[in-house]
Amino acid sequence: MLKQRWPLQRWFGICIAIGLAIFVVLPVWFEKTSCPQEQQSVWPINSQPRTDYEKQAAIDGMTIYPKTPNKHQPNADERYFNWPAWLCPDLKASNIGLIFFTYCLVTVGWFSMKSNEQTLHDLERADLAASLVEESRSPTSRNIRLYIHNFGRTRAVTQRLHIESMSSVPTIQFPIYNSVSTRSIPATVTPSVQNRPERSPLVLEAPLTDAIVFGFIDYADVFGNNHTARFCIDLSQGQAGIGVVGPPAWNDWN
Repeated sequence: MLKQRWPLQRWFGICIAIGLAIFVVLPVWFEKTSCPQEQQSVWPINSQPRTDYEKQAAIDGMTIYPKTPNKHQPNADERYFNWPAWLCPDLKASNIGLIFFTYCLVTVGWFSMKSNEQTLHDLERADLAASLVEESRSPTSRNIRLYIHNFGRTRAVTQRLHIESMSSVPTIQFPIYNSVSTRSIPATVTPSVQNRPERSPLVLEAPLTDAIVFGFIDYADVFGNNHTARFCIDLSQGQAGIGVVGPPAWNDWN
């Protein structure tokens, strides 16, 4: 059974939501809270009424030179609101929409490439499975060899092989493996020709009372992705071990 993984559509939705928060919600909040609604005049207009001296001078035709105005010094609140002034002119709805639209285009293009790449990997990857063959037996035990099938289109490299036995069909949901029976055996497994499996060097000496043989194959495909093929087989009805038994996790693969 193929393990479920997060689909690209879910990652795409997460990326769009993050872009919406960064490129739309944050700029709008920034503009509402940190940008002045009206620009302050640098040279304030003197709206005070004229003094009596200025009125009399105007009647007599005298020229009065105005005092040089002081540069406007904003108070603390104005300094707070004017601090991001270099950003405020660009925080327009059209600019925000253009930035978010560009981000969406880049995101769609990237996810399209990843989707095509994932489809290619799924079609061309190696796909290993196990079969068992009883090679010999004695009055108390038998030797069972592990064979590996590659139903994919490209080669695979095995990393770890595991095989052990038990007397009855497992009932627990997930398998528990004895690490002593795990072997690190790197080997190349090419695609099976006419359904002919590769003969592995792993042989299990199992008691005759143990009819259930289980284990796993860890391998890497040509794309560098790691996979695991688990198996749990009942040998009581045939030498080749056709009967797959146990809960789904015992025969899981990815």
